[in-house]
Amino acid sequence: MTPFQLSKDKVNSTPPSDAPRQQSRRRSIPLNLILVVPFLLEIFAVVGLTGFFSLRNGERAVQDLATKLQLDIGDRIDQHLESYLDTALQVNRINHEAIRFGALEPDDPEALIQQFWQQLRTFPTLEYVYFGHQTRGGFAGAGRSASEWPNIEETEDYVAGDFLIYEADKQANRQTLLSRDGDYDPRRRGWYKDAIVDQGMGWSEIYSLFPDADLGISATLPIYENGELVGVVASDLVLTGIHEFLAALDVLGAGQTFLMEHDGTLIASSHTQEIFVPITDQGDEPERQTVTEATDPLLKLTGETLSSQFPDLRQIQIPVQLSFHHEGDQYFVQIIPYQDELGLDWLTGIILPESAFMAQIHANTRMTIALCAGALLIAVLLGIATSYWIKQRLAQLNKAAQAMAKGELQQQIGHTQLLELDDLGQSFNQMAERLKQVIGDLENSNTTLENRVIERTAELSDALNHLKRTQSQLIQTEKMSSLGQLVAGVAHEINNPLTFISGNLAYTQRYAEELLSVLNLYQQHYPEPTPAIAEYTEEIDLDFLKKDFANTLRSMQSGTERILKIVASLRVFSHMDEAEQKAVDIHQGIDSTLVILQNQIEHHPSMPAIEIVKQYGELPAINCYPGQLNQVFMNLLTNAIYALRHNNIKHLDFQPTITIRTERFDADQISIRIIDNGPGIPQDIQPRLFEPFFTTKPVGKGTGLGLAISFQVVTELHKGTLNCISTPQNGTLFVITLPIHQRNLEAKVQASNLASS
Repeated sequence: MTPFQLSKDKVNSTPPSDAPRQQSRRRSIPLNLILVVPFLLEIFAVVGLTGFFSLRNGERAVQDLATKLQLDIGDRIDQHLESYLDTALQVNRINHEAIRFGALEPDDPEALIQQFWQQLRTFPTLEYVYFGHQTRGGFAGAGRSASEWPNIEETEDYVAGDFLIYEADKQANRQTLLSRDGDYDPRRRGWYKDAIVDQGMGWSEIYSLFPDADLGISATLPIYENGELVGVVASDLVLTGIHEFLAALDVLGAGQTFLMEHDGTLIASSHTQEIFVPITDQGDEPERQTVTEATDPLLKLTGETLSSQFPDLRQIQIPVQLSFHHEGDQYFVQIIPYQDELGLDWLTGIILPESAFMAQIHANTRMTIALCAGALLIAVLLGIATSYWIKQRLAQLNKAAQAMAKGELQQQIGHTQLLELDDLGQSFNQMAERLKQVIGDLENSNTTLENRVIERTAELSDALNHLKRTQSQLIQTEKMSSLGQLVAGVAHEINNPLTFISGNLAYTQRYAEELLSVLNLYQQHYPEPTPAIAEYTEEIDLDFLKKDFANTLRSMQSGTERILKIVASLRVFSHMDEAEQKAVDIHQGIDSTLVILQNQIEHHPSMPAIEIVKQYGELPAINCYPGQLNQVFMNLLTNAIYALRHNNIKHLDFQPTITIRTERFDADQISIRIIDNGPGIPQDIQPRLFEPFFTTKPVGKGTGLGLAISFQVVTELHKGTLNCISTPQNGTLFVITLPIHQRNLEAKVQASNLASS
């Protein structure tokens, strides 16, 4: 039976082995995965990105919200401080005006005491109101006490001396003498001296009220009459009210607020126990602690973080933001300066935990993930259902196709509700009908085809013999055409951008030198850069960059010049624009070929670089086909390089060398000799060197056409000769002879033919 015979017996015969099909099935991907996996990947990506961006946006929102809340809390603290401290200032102004306008007499201690006593009842935040007399050294005032009514405090006889404290009744009458201390002169007290120095309303230093362990501050105001100092009126505030206000502020549960001086000493805190250093001896006077000495970890971490960034807290003139981590939670800190026109200069601190803001954000993130997980589950179920439905329909088609492959051509696929699959089924039914018709037609034409095959086989045999004879010439023509087009196209396309790059490298080098000069001038005139510039300069290693940049430009220039030479050599090698004979410089073609082969000539790990020795003679321009002749040079030089590289020559002093010698040996001919010092060619294969498809190279390393094509180009196209002379272990010599003028050579050949005839 011929290869073209087909019958019912063949169709119904046992099908081929299922092994290839089973191997194909093992390499195939199930339809379920194709339909379901993309949905899963998409949902996973959406869930991940949604959760990620939700969390990132939440963190940014937390930072913004924390900053706004801290500023709002800071404003409330500032307002409270202004209101709380302003009471003492207002009382001083009232007393100052009363004395200045005569409503109070500075020499009448009883009137002063009554005034001060009533003011303590009116202003519950005041602790003391008092007056010190400049001339007499007397003191008159009232102070808060443990009883319902303020005490009366004065010096005896309203002069410097014994300091008396009386318990008073509700009419401010003296009752019981509570204490007597000697040698009291208000003029020697710090609050009095500070008031005289300030010459106006001012604040004293913060002091401790012993033994109550409270902090107090005095507002003082000197009183002058006709330029003469009469005395100093003062009002004292206890800073406990600030403690209570800070403790009552809502700072999200775990947050804290505090007030401190610019040396870090605490004034008030929402945790009042943090103000003083713990007392070890009952008789010791309590001392305030700094924020870095606080026992509370949040205050201590705040102080350490603040001191690391601001060694001198007086640098803080605007609100600053800090953050630190404690027990796995992040805390946001904002330090806000508080100043008034009287020189009061404090710092307010607000500490807020990130966890207080993140609870709702985490809840929203969990809700988002839950919804995405639900969507993922639904998508999986829908994908599985859809894939199962489609798979069932495709299984029917597959079963029918397998039956047809076994010769059961009576196959029909029923209708389905899915339009595309229904169309596929009907197309299958039509294909089955058509296949039966085709098989019948094939059986009818089988005999005719067999006869035609026999005839065509004979014709093809003759054509194959002719094809073998002309194959080498066709390969040469196609190879040279393709190679010439490729080389010329590459050279042309590279030349323009390369010329542009080469032309602009000089400008680039000049611009770089000018920019580096400007940079050096900046470094000379501004030797102390900003921290950001200094950090970035160190990061990029500016000194090395300046030194290495010029070397980089020189390397680029050298590489560009090298590429330009290669492009010029490619243009010379291709000669695509020279379809006819042309007088050319043979040496130029040889040199361009050497440039193209430069990579093979250079040093290899197993052998040193091949030395090229050029012994060029004085040659005229040769009338030839330059592109084809360059291909001959390429083939001969490639063979020489291969002989030197791939033959085991292991002499330590061996220097691989290729010598190229040209000369003019008569008026009309030149010779080109290519000599290598390789291992040579064995005598038994030298007669076959120029046969088509003959090669001694391993499979895949050569086609055996190079020397055959070179022989045709030299002998048939150029009417020259190509000979090989080689002795084993003494290298190889290829000799090319070419006529200088092709037409002259043709005339000589014709004359010789006539003479012989």
